[in-house]
Amino acid sequence: MVVTDNEVCASISEYMSDLVRSRGYPLEIHEVTTEDKYIVSIYRLPYGLVRIENEKPRQPVLLVHGLCSSAADALNVESQMGYFLADRGFDVWLANCRGTTFSRGHQEFDHVQQSDSYWNFSFHEIGYYDIAAFIDEVLSVTGFKKIFYIGISQGATAYAVLMSTRPEYNQRILLSCLLCPGIKFQNASLFPVKFCFKYLVPLVQVFTLDLYQEAPLMDWIRYFGRKYAKPNSIAEYFYIKLWDILSWPFKSRSVDYRKISITSPNTASNKQIKHFSQILRANKFAQFDVGPEENIKKYGCKSPPLYDLSKLTAPVGIFYSENDMFYGTEDIDWIADQLNNCVLKYLVQYEKFNHMNFIYNKEITSLLYEPILKLMNEYLS
Repeated sequence: MVVTDNEVCASISEYMSDLVRSRGYPLEIHEVTTEDKYIVSIYRLPYGLVRIENEKPRQPVLLVHGLCSSAADALNVESQMGYFLADRGFDVWLANCRGTTFSRGHQEFDHVQQSDSYWNFSFHEIGYYDIAAFIDEVLSVTGFKKIFYIGISQGATAYAVLMSTRPEYNQRILLSCLLCPGIKFQNASLFPVKFCFKYLVPLVQVFTLDLYQEAPLMDWIRYFGRKYAKPNSIAEYFYIKLWDILSWPFKSRSVDYRKISITSPNTASNKQIKHFSQILRANKFAQFDVGPEENIKKYGCKSPPLYDLSKLTAPVGIFYSENDMFYGTEDIDWIADQLNNCVLKYLVQYEKFNHMNFIYNKEITSLLYEPILKLMNEYLS
């Protein structure tokens, strides 16, 4: 019997649904069609373990994951952000952006049979189309005028894309919390990060004929980890070492491996990775560069236009760490200076906190969730 990719995705989706409901949380799954015909899903936890009869409508909050992640990373264990916010009185919505296990639909293209067409997107399209569609869905269903937004890494990048290219969406945001934002990488602290994005990614793209296929390495890592990395096995040892590299420079000491979802790392378009590489190499937060001639056709100029961060007029809180491998504190200062309404720069008070720790840290509730909640409460009416 041949098991198709669609059947695998359906099985994983069913597993996540059963997992959330088995813990006593309600779960709704909404499908949304974007303006460019992608069909994406969004999870909803309308309330937590305790529901008060006749309580007033809960303030909605939209959580958007990062690159090679999904909504599952906010739901895998009880201490993660989806449950944390639901138990504290919020109507929680968790996005699954295009290309992830839970959002592989399209009105015209099959992600396998027409892969070149389906996977031809970057975080620009995720921001411009997906995030806009998610926000519209939340507002339509709940009847609220504004929502909270929490974006992790690429989720913050996509937010900046949307608000700078469609600034009218600022009026629909009560407050955004941007966690480890993937916007500027000039002061990335680690040589491997700079080497990968400056040299390795462009080199791989030169020899990659199927430019827009999903990143296959993520499928392999996930498959290896779930199939072979059994407790106390040699395979588990190497799997943990792989996550140690991703958690550099503090390795597994600050990472809770229980929080890593069965869908992690999730799939992404190669074009997303290439776009991040362009930003680092050019040191410009700009739209995707298709070359001088094609840029003139697409944008009307030889270089791709910059995203104007001053157009982010809704209140923004930035949450960052001192030892994130993808940026330096100088990069965060630059982002904050460019924003029109940065209301908080919060440095996580733990020196071993790095990029992976924004999802998988062992003490994430006190280190990150509670400071976020404190800021959100200031904007509740």
